[in-house]
Amino acid sequence: MKRALIALLLGLTTLLFAANVMAGPEANNYACISLHVGPWLSKNICENAPVLTNDTMVTEVSGCAGDYYMLWVLVCNASDSLGVAGLEYGIDYDGVENEGIDINGWTSCTDLEFPNDNWPLPGTGNLQTWDYTTNCQNTPSEHANPFSVIAIAGAFDVTAYGSDLFSITPRPVSGYAKIGSCFGAETDITNMQPSHLGVAAFCLPGQSYNPCAAPTPVEPSTWGRIKQQY
Repeated sequence: MKRALIALLLGLTTLLFAANVMAGPEANNYACISLHVGPWLSKNICENAPVLTNDTMVTEVSGCAGDYYMLWVLVCNASDSLGVAGLEYGIDYDGVENEGIDINGWTSCTDLEFPNDNWPLPGTGNLQTWDYTTNCQNTPSEHANPFSVIAIAGAFDVTAYGSDLFSITPRPVSGYAKIGSCFGAETDITNMQPSHLGVAAFCLPGQSYNPCAAPTPVEPSTWGRIKQQY
C-alpha cells in the first residue's frame, strides 16, 4: 500500500513539474499582436513585406490628406523554440467613409484564414494560421534574442483622410485574442495589463501603442484547435 502511495505521489510531482515547465518562458509569454504602418504597395504584398525589429516598427504617421499606406498586422516577441502557427484577433477603427482611414483591401500572408462576415469592417475579426509542419514562423528578428520572432500575418491597403486610431482587439466571435505555437499550445493575451494589443495612430501624435517594446508575461493555456472556434 505504501509503495502504491509513494508511486502516486511521485507521479503527481512529475506532472506538477511538467506543468511548471510549460508555464515558463517557453510558452510564448511575451508574444503580442501589433501593427506597422509602411509605404503603399501595388502588388506582391506578402513577398514585399517589411523586415522588422521592434526598433523599426512604425505605429503612427502624420499624413492624412488622402495618403496611402500598408497597415501590417504582426505577432512580435514570440519564442523561436515554439514559433508562431496562428493568431486570433479583432479590429476597430472609425469606419466612416472618407473620414479617418478607409480600408481598400486586405491581403493575408498566412496559409489559411477564417475571417468573420464583413471583414475587414470595424468590429470584425479574423483567425489565421500557418502550416506548423512546413511554415512555422520561428526566425528571430534580433541576433541572440530567442524571444524576438516577428510573424507578419497580412496587410490592409489604407487611405488616410483624417485622424483615426486603428486598434487590435479581441475577436468578437470568441471574445479572445490569442497566439498559437507550432506545438499546439496557445497564449491568451486578451486581458493582459499593460495591453498586448497594438494601436496605430493616423494624425494623432502620441496616441499609438506598440506592445512589442515592453510586453508583460502572460499565463499560457491549452491551444486546442483554434479552427474549431470558427
